[in-house]
Amino acid sequence: MANITPIRDIPQQGLSEWEYAVLAAIKENVETIYGQRQGGVGAVFTDKVASAVQAQNLQQMIQVSAVGAGFTITGSDVAGLADYRLLINDVQTLANDVARIVTVLNTLIEAMSKP
Repeated sequence: MANITPIRDIPQQGLSEWEYAVLAAIKENVETIYGQRQGGVGAVFTDKVASAVQAQNLQQMIQVSAVGAGFTITGSDVAGLADYRLLINDVQTLANDVARIVTVLNTLIEAMSKP
């Protein structure tokens, strides 16, 4: 984004109260858009975000496939091997979903923090 010359303070002489308020608001908005307000606050433009991250489906896990099937052996509940494998796959799919979301969030944060 191009730098702009700072806008001088608006003189109140010769302006009505509402004219001064409108011009001061416009000045503040322009400074905010270009990141020239105190505190480093600036606007984030949609094209900047759109070029950083393309729309995508980040979620692969729709529902849990493990159903809690198991057996009781001498008074102890034991998970069935097939259900245990389903649970492992569910946890891995969920972990992959979280990793993709974290990557996208980090990319967005990086894109929004650059001038």
